[in-house]
Amino acid sequence: MRPRILRSPAHTSTIFGLAILLALLSVACSVPRTPVDPVGPSPGSPSTPAPVATSPAPDPVAHPAPPVASGPAVPTVLVGAEWTALPTTENVVALTFDAGADANGVPPILEILETNGVPATFFLTGEWTEQYP
Repeated sequence: MRPRILRSPAHTSTIFGLAILLALLSVACSVPRTPVDPVGPSPGSPSTPAPVATSPAPDPVAHPAPPVASGPAVPTVLVGAEWTALPTTENVVALTFDAGADANGVPPILEILETNGVPATFFLTGEWTEQYP
């Protein structure tokens, strides 16, 4: 007979939250995107050109984004280094997420992470960096 393993409610909640998170991610990644044709209007769309904006153009000077609250800073010796392991003796997991084709899956992910106090890393690439500079 195998010994019974007792788990704390916090451990069970975290595992349950991560399972829900993975389910949400799989749903978010499976939603088809609607392609956008940058060439011009499709047949049947109005031939009248869109009105031209009369307000002044936005200032082209990029302003730095406000600082975002985060966890402890990365030690300078590790900045820019290629990590193969996290610099800790604790048992930890680094969660990373690919938000998929659009932002629809992000709010539920953030809510689950915040509810469970779980830190995570989001990488913005490709169209995300163009759409959300």
